[in-house]
Amino acid sequence: MGKRAGLLLAGAFIFFYLLNYLMPLAFGDDYIYAFIWQGKPMFLPLKEGAVKISSLQDLIASQISFYFTWSGRVVNNTLSQLFIWVGKDVFNVFNAFASVILVLEIYWCANKGKITFSFDIFRLAWLFLLFWVFTPGFPSVVLWLVGACHYLWTAVLLTGFLIPYIRKYYCLEKQVVDNCWFSLIMLVSGVLAGCTNENSVCWIVLLLLAFIASNRKNPSFEGWMYTGVFGLVLGYAILMLSPGNIVRLQATHDAGWFNVGKVLENMHIFSAVLVIQFLLWYFCIRSLPKIFKNLYACTIRCELKKELVLIKAFCTTAMGMTFVMMFSPEFYLRSAFPGTVQLIIVIGIILRIESEYGIVLLRNNAKQFLTCVGIISFVVSAGFTLDHLYKHHVYNEKILLQVEALKKEGNIANVILVVESFPKASKVSEFLSGYHTFDNNFSDDADSWTNVSFARYYGIKGIRVLGASGKTKETENSN
Repeated sequence: MGKRAGLLLAGAFIFFYLLNYLMPLAFGDDYIYAFIWQGKPMFLPLKEGAVKISSLQDLIASQISFYFTWSGRVVNNTLSQLFIWVGKDVFNVFNAFASVILVLEIYWCANKGKITFSFDIFRLAWLFLLFWVFTPGFPSVVLWLVGACHYLWTAVLLTGFLIPYIRKYYCLEKQVVDNCWFSLIMLVSGVLAGCTNENSVCWIVLLLLAFIASNRKNPSFEGWMYTGVFGLVLGYAILMLSPGNIVRLQATHDAGWFNVGKVLENMHIFSAVLVIQFLLWYFCIRSLPKIFKNLYACTIRCELKKELVLIKAFCTTAMGMTFVMMFSPEFYLRSAFPGTVQLIIVIGIILRIESEYGIVLLRNNAKQFLTCVGIISFVVSAGFTLDHLYKHHVYNEKILLQVEALKKEGNIANVILVVESFPKASKVSEFLSGYHTFDNNFSDDADSWTNVSFARYYGIKGIRVLGASGKTKETENSN
């Protein structure tokens, strides 16, 4: 590994770690996941008898309850509850590492599946920048503990799982891994990756089945390719056949999976995602005609044709993963992250094609301009994001000090803690942060599920933000 690449990776890890360190436990979900799952809808307050996870036995019991009463995402839910159990400090380190690993996996996918630490520093830096700038709902995908376990870690598992298949795609006539143990590794990896996300896994399964079907007569196909896909399908079946999925749908969406009104509402989210991804799609669409123009050069025709097929495949899965969410009962910006990862892989492939085949997609002056814009954009957005997170960190620490003061006074049984609301970021700050700010406030109703989960986690009577009542004191008697 070159010195510059090493510095870039170390700097990226430190940056992501700092973001994770400043991000508090959030959104109510983090606190709920600290307890053995009670077999009820998430958006109902935790019962008083809620038991915190304190052992491996508790963790297993909670996952069984999860699977049968709420969600089949076995891997994501296990990671979420494991990290909350062992502590946020541990999560901060592992999650920063996962963020770096995902960008490396994207690089390796774009690099013909070759796992190498001899990096093109320009491409690697741009992939980090694209990950930072174009991730929809960045805080809820990368920093929020439960959100990261459901989206970032899912992307790490699925993208890593794809690397051997991409390597084989570029080396159809060669043996990639001649090892029976690798077949077992791919089987287990497939099961784990398959139990992660209902939408993205489906598209990866279709992509790999199409690859195998189109080359089924190839004598160089290896056993791990079949065991890997089998494991992925098996894991996906475990996910989709979870009784908890049906219970969750009935508890949160009585209208069922397809509702015209909901589709129209989701179209606004879909439009917002396309706006966020616009420059990525523009670069892809702008580059393809120039690549096609070089397709008929006899020396590189076969190689470029193979590249174009893979580009079209990933563009299809990227759009499919996002478009299908319009028909989902829940479509948040973070739900577009899996498709964004596929799109960034495409950009990585195009950047490699430019350097490998000598095709000029961007003039040098354009590259210099975009590099300057990228650096300025990163510095400004990172600065405003860190400022927002630091303020939220200070706000959260102040509340925890108030909780500790309540406990020392012995008032936890009869007093509800009243706190000031965290001020929402201004429109200008949101824009300059790259829309990396987030809203993580308590309700003014002490009985709301988010407030109750916080209170149960820290063992106090209750908490609420200063509301319409106009009370200004820090605590109020709940009797």
